[in-house]
Amino acid sequence: AATLDPLVNYQSRGEQGLSPLPELAPAARNDHTAERALFEESLALFRAVGDRWGQAGNLGALGHLYFCWGDREAGRAMFEENITILREFGDVEGVGSGFAHLGRDALAHDELEPAARLLDASLAIHRDLYQKEDDVYLDFLAAEIARRRGDHAQALRLSSRVLGALRKLGNRDFVASALDGQGRIARSQGDAAAAHALHREALLMRREAGHPITLAHSFHALALLVAARAGQAERAARLFGAAEPYHAALYAYWAALPIWRAEHEQAVAALQAQLGQARAAALWAEGEAMTLEQAFAYALET
Repeated sequence: AATLDPLVNYQSRGEQGLSPLPELAPAARNDHTAERALFEESLALFRAVGDRWGQAGNLGALGHLYFCWGDREAGRAMFEENITILREFGDVEGVGSGFAHLGRDALAHDELEPAARLLDASLAIHRDLYQKEDDVYLDFLAAEIARRRGDHAQALRLSSRVLGALRKLGNRDFVASALDGQGRIARSQGDAAAAHALHREALLMRREAGHPITLAHSFHALALLVAARAGQAERAARLFGAAEPYHAALYAYWAALPIWRAEHEQAVAALQAQLGQARAAALWAEGEAMTLEQAFAYALET
């Protein structure tokens, strides 16, 4: 019988082998230029004919893409116009979704109070519509806000609820993201052993899902952990390098967001100080040159 335990699945399939991970062609490592161009063209057409509902849909899609491109000002403008139009149509659920997107952007830029207000507004709409006290996506974001505020008990309560709900749904990529969330909480509490177990389970879960791009999240999470260990600087540098080629496919802005940047830059600076810049760069390049299968195996040994 199938199980959601990724380690059991990985071991049980060891003899027959997992499906090979595809390598990303250079064309796949992009920031969705063509996708954005199509939505921009579509928005222009809807504006030309005065179709407000059509505009709202394209504004939401473009807002998400602009955020992913790192164009925060454009992304916010798109979602604010999207919300204005949806209010005209009385689409309360859509307005709540817009608040959630804006709240996620505020969180990504470490603006905790605006993020909390926007997510609370979105959750209030969700409760009115569905008579439910919780929402998996909003709880996931709220757990990160609590972690960054230092409220680890609240963060763990919310993230545990998220993880339980996602395990029932069985989507491995989502479960992996929830495991990484709990791993960050454990790391913030100074529990490196628990953080390692959670990030490693997320790595195995993503490998079982067979989605190569998202493995970069696990490589990076494990690299941050390893970087803090004595005598593990070389392994950490290779793991950072292994994640690097896939950040473009995860959108170019990922590692540059303020919410992640300080921790990332601090870890990399520490590695450079230990190893010397030339040696750190060489090890980083070794990791970057690994195939996905090689990088996965290397991360699994961590």
